[in-house]
Amino acid sequence: MIALVFKDFELLHRPIPKSPSGRAWFVLDGVSFPGEDWYDFPLSMLGSAFDAYLELMRGEPEAVSFVFDGPFNLNYRRSVSAPEVSVKISAYSEDGELGQTLKAETEVALSELRNALMKSAELMAVALSSVEGADGVNSRIVARILGELKRDPH
Repeated sequence: MIALVFKDFELLHRPIPKSPSGRAWFVLDGVSFPGEDWYDFPLSMLGSAFDAYLELMRGEPEAVSFVFDGPFNLNYRRSVSAPEVSVKISAYSEDGELGQTLKAETEVALSELRNALMKSAELMAVALSSVEGADGVNSRIVARILGELKRDPH
């Protein structure tokens, strides 16, 4: 199971900055990464995970996405051994001289990753629409991501 949990944007500044900060985190098989109520740049996290998804859709065997407020990343490894393409997702933190430490791991169908990103993007679109409108830069970014995710991947 994979989710990109989105709670809110911090919208204290006017005009709203590109990629406002807020609370968002990943959940991999019940483990919150980097942690529940993580404070970061939700739209940047979505964009990075979306870019990794696109790489996997194009047939790349591996991709990486980032959590921006800290040394955290998710590594995605594509597998075609099942009837549907699946993705092994491993969440790591950088621990200085120790290198990377595995924090959580899951394997999901590529379609499940797509659905998780779409759900989070839809929540972000609603949160932005009331404060920025469709003509705002963040709203346009989310709309582009949603448009790509809603297209039939086959």
